[in-house]
Amino acid sequence: MPAEKPPAPPRYAVVVLSMHRSGSSALAGLFGQMGCDLPATLMPASEHNPKGYFESNRIYKINDDILASGASSWDDWTEFDPGWAASPEADSFLSRGLDVLREEFGTSSLLAIKDPRICRLLPFWRKLLTAAELTPVYVHNHRHPLEVARSLHIREGWPLEYGLLLWLRHVLDAEARSRGCTRVFTNFERTLEDWPCVIHAVQKHSDIVFPRQPEETGAQIDGFLSKDLRHNVEPKAGSPDSARLSDWVSQAYDILERWVASGEDTADHEALDALRARFTATTPMFGALLRELRASLKTAAQEAEAAAEHTARLNTDIERLGQDHAAVTAARNTLASERDSLLGERDSLIAERDHLVTARNSLQAERDSLAAERRKLQEAMRQARQTHEAKQADLHAHIAALESEKDLILGSTSWKLTAPMRRVVNMLRS
Repeated sequence: MPAEKPPAPPRYAVVVLSMHRSGSSALAGLFGQMGCDLPATLMPASEHNPKGYFESNRIYKINDDILASGASSWDDWTEFDPGWAASPEADSFLSRGLDVLREEFGTSSLLAIKDPRICRLLPFWRKLLTAAELTPVYVHNHRHPLEVARSLHIREGWPLEYGLLLWLRHVLDAEARSRGCTRVFTNFERTLEDWPCVIHAVQKHSDIVFPRQPEETGAQIDGFLSKDLRHNVEPKAGSPDSARLSDWVSQAYDILERWVASGEDTADHEALDALRARFTATTPMFGALLRELRASLKTAAQEAEAAAEHTARLNTDIERLGQDHAAVTAARNTLASERDSLLGERDSLIAERDHLVTARNSLQAERDSLAAERRKLQEAMRQARQTHEAKQADLHAHIAALESEKDLILGSTSWKLTAPMRRVVNMLRS
């Protein structure tokens, strides 16, 4: 007989159940630091969560699609249709959900899941985790409702009262739908100030043993869970806005705070059930009115956003025009500088031209003077040449006369008769 196949080791999913803006990102990040596998496609950090959301993009998308299929949305304060999980559409989402879990976590034996939408979709998620053969450990996390409402007011522009309605819906549905399951209750303050206590509570109430221990990762986690993660802190003694908390919100918050401090007390279940029933019963009375108010608020927000975008575009245009004006002014100044430079060059050229004209006129005058002098010299030379020629002609005539006279003397009888006497005289002289 073949040996029986050993049972597969258990696989655990630490599921954070928390209202939006309640510190669930810090808690999911803590579980990641302790060795839980986080989703493959994490949401990127943003200005609202600079250290990250530690939330799956695919899980967020399927939850949003589920809400939309039930005519709801993430910011709907009413109960999600309790009958939806039994509808045929739920089966297609179940198949898709199994694919998402495989894609995000593979065969991980210890993973962390976080999406505030799960609070309102817990019947579906319990069915999905069972189908995926994952043992869930639900970690309920809450934050003071006024802190949550203020955070939503800053981010979404909602009235505080609407944020309080959302807070109440998320915590009541998450608590009611997770009964009978392994679960732990904590709050944002404890996560930041005493996170080892949170880890200890999870390990105490479940079979989970985290791969890392607080002693090993303490310094790293302390740096991650810095106090600057918490804004809009509500003083313990209350504030002027505390009067805006309804008895329902105050009652739910007080019970959850006691459970964080002392552990879950099943005696409170009856009060929570009655509170949730009364809260849900108000939906027919106020649901339509609030939906209309939400639609008006959404329209106003869209108009405000459009106005802000228009203002931003105008500011961009103004800035661009200012840059263009500055560029035109700079170009004008450059052209003016070039013009002044050209005018300076022109003046220099004019001065140089005037200097050259003066020099030319001077040279022309000198040339005219030299030309006149040359003419004088030429005239003098002509006259001198004429005088010289006349004198030369006179000399030639005189020479010719002397030659004739000499010839007459030499040919005369007396010259011939005195020839012996001249020889004696020449001899005596020598």
